[in-house]
Amino acid sequence: MKTVNIGWAIMVTLFIAFNACKREEPVNPYDEISDENEVVNPIEALPVGNFAWLHAKIFSPTCANSGCHDGSFEPHFNTISSSYNTLVNHPVIANDAQFSFLHRVVPGDVGASLLYERLVNEIPNTTGIMPPVVDANSDWNDRKNEYLAAIASWINAGAPDMFGNLPVDGAVDFPPVVEGLLVFAPGSTTDPYTRDPESAAVSPIRVPAAMVDVRVAVVDDHTPPQNMALSELRIATTINALASAPSLPLLLVPALQQTGFTGGETLYHHLVSIDLSGYQSGTVLFLRTFFDDGVQPTVTAIPNDGSSPLITSLFTLEIL
Repeated sequence: MKTVNIGWAIMVTLFIAFNACKREEPVNPYDEISDENEVVNPIEALPVGNFAWLHAKIFSPTCANSGCHDGSFEPHFNTISSSYNTLVNHPVIANDAQFSFLHRVVPGDVGASLLYERLVNEIPNTTGIMPPVVDANSDWNDRKNEYLAAIASWINAGAPDMFGNLPVDGAVDFPPVVEGLLVFAPGSTTDPYTRDPESAAVSPIRVPAAMVDVRVAVVDDHTPPQNMALSELRIATTINALASAPSLPLLLVPALQQTGFTGGETLYHHLVSIDLSGYQSGTVLFLRTFFDDGVQPTVTAIPNDGSSPLITSLFTLEIL
């Protein structure tokens, strides 16, 4: 006959009774949402040679240092748009003894582009080969050959802007550029909705199925945001449907300073409130902006049909 350990039996009985009576806590659906407002820099996922990639990797950390091309003198490398507008088809100031160069960047011709020449050869009576000093946050010295090749390829490809638009030959006025797109709760100007911080790719901005405020930062080399002849946004569940989607007017509002696509500060002058309550969870929405600066022959669509998938991803939302 087996001997029963009475103390052990009592402990087991009490444990079972306690757990049977204990109320099971419900699952908190917000446990997996981080409280940290993590910032994902989508430029990291852009293809090498895209102008936004060139700005983030080369022009901003290497050239836009204090007292140099940070706005102190041209080219201005402090933003994507200022970099592009003061490079492409822009008349030179410095030159060689033979006056060989007319523009800083000549689309399709790296040999005629003073930008590239200043990076590889020393021109007498100038400050020498650029950059004269490399800041600690720049990896120019380690990746110089790679970066030079990327700049040369971009120029020879026609010097497209970050959205794939090619400049008009000899253009002195460039199409508008969108430097940022943010989505907020209605009336809010802080804590914009974020992309998935765990995603290695450029994921959509995650938004609720509710009213939201979409803010757009647009810049132009000559036309200020308040003078745009047209400012609109379209939204659709597929890219192809954007062509026939209804246009929503972007309203001019007091400027909001917030982070742009590359992580720097930019000004958001336009807003549109959109009701997303009719969309189911998991729905991906594609956005496209339209601006008319009154100079281009056609309205500028951003992103357009020629934009890369990664650029298009910057203008996507996903319903939570």
